[in-house]
Amino acid sequence: MTKISLLSPYLLAATATIMSLWLFILVKVDIRRAARKRAEDRKEILEACRKIQETIDEMRRHAPAPIAQPEPLPPGSASTMSRRAQVLRLARRGDRADQIAAALGMPLNEVALVLKVASLQQASAASA
Repeated sequence: MTKISLLSPYLLAATATIMSLWLFILVKVDIRRAARKRAEDRKEILEACRKIQETIDEMRRHAPAPIAQPEPLPPGSASTMSRRAQVLRLARRGDRADQIAAALGMPLNEVALVLKVASLQQASAASA
């Protein structure tokens, strides 16, 4: 046997080892590069979040005071009473409940309730 044929398995193993080492180094370099890029991206995101927060704080400082919402009318108030009177007037005129609801912009179930309460009051007044 020749010297080359005796050394060929060792040369092949040495070449494979060197190639593996080279690939390992390339992977490590890529990992470090990716980690550096991720850290830069994180810094950019944090800076953008800080700027957004500053903008929000600035807007809050210059925002007008909130407008107070009016208190809802309690049951039995003049507005509620006039709506009930309008429902009863339209019902006496012969309009159906759905027509009354559409004309007054009220929910149909509210109109039906007003009509039912009125009919119960008339029935109790008639029996008394």
